[in-house]
Amino acid sequence: MLHLPSELRIKIYFFVLFYDKPISLTELITLDTSLLRTCVLLRREATLVFYNTNCFILGASDLRATLPVCKTLEMHACLIRSIILDIRCRGLGYTNLIWDLILLSRDQEIIYRRVLREFQFLRILSIQLTASCDCHEHQTQVEATICNGFRESCLELVDSTVEWCRERGTVQASYPDERSITITTSLAALSPDQAN
Repeated sequence: MLHLPSELRIKIYFFVLFYDKPISLTELITLDTSLLRTCVLLRREATLVFYNTNCFILGASDLRATLPVCKTLEMHACLIRSIILDIRCRGLGYTNLIWDLILLSRDQEIIYRRVLREFQFLRILSIQLTASCDCHEHQTQVEATICNGFRESCLELVDSTVEWCRERGTVQASYPDERSITITTSLAALSPDQAN
């Protein structure tokens, strides 16, 4: 393979290392990346292709931790161009739903800023917010009131997320289902003061 021209090697890396779906932290550990461990030259070229072309998915809990998100992602943060933040508010009971929403509302700005700080060369940031209340019928008026309050708070969270993204680039929103919204921001023209 070393005798092939670099352009051809890069095409081979793309075919071997590109994944159609976003890669989560747990999948990152289990992926077959043996090509990255063959020799110094192949590792350098293939690592660049792997992290530049794939999209990585992170959960809010991954970013709330004080430790680096993942040692592998931390080492290659400057190569990553696309990240999806998967933020979910869902629970089996009202207490879990409300607690998730409180934590998310409190940590929202911190989470978004941390992504921009740790992955400074991002070009695309997608924030996927999912909120679901597993209650189909409310037994009491209190349950109905809590559920309505939860839904209103989720809409406020979506509005503040869209506004935050709009300040940093172009925004496109899509609705994969009735309980989710995906907000995609193109960060190509992000200035250093916007990252803070």
